[in-house]
Amino acid sequence: MINIIIVDDNPIFRKGINVFLQSVEGFKVIAEASDGSDLLKLLETLTPDLVIIDIEMDGMNGIDLAKKVNYLYQDLPLIGLTLYWEYTLFDIISAGYKACLYKPDATIKIIDVINEVLNGKYSFPKKLFTKKKQF
Repeated sequence: MINIIIVDDNPIFRKGINVFLQSVEGFKVIAEASDGSDLLKLLETLTPDLVIIDIEMDGMNGIDLAKKVNYLYQDLPLIGLTLYWEYTLFDIISAGYKACLYKPDATIKIIDVINEVLNGKYSFPKKLFTKKKQF
């Protein structure tokens, strides 16, 4: 069983991904969090196989959250979800993400991406390879 935590500040999206993943054999969503502080509290008592995080959240964004999670739990794979592509590939990988998905594609690609990440691979959309860092 692959144990997953979903972190997203949009409760409708979070619940939709939860329901979708729960319908896949071998996947279990063990918790949901609405923000970074909720996730950090959950990780004190739960041991997920991976965490799916919305990169653009109010408060602590998904980049800062991923850095914190990677500092505390170095072996925990993180998959980012985004709608706006505010960050570059460098930002996302530097934060510690193993993969990133465009939210509208999530239900189409998330199973393959999860399996790739759990097999030690990285998965990033081509759009991120063309985005340039702003200085």
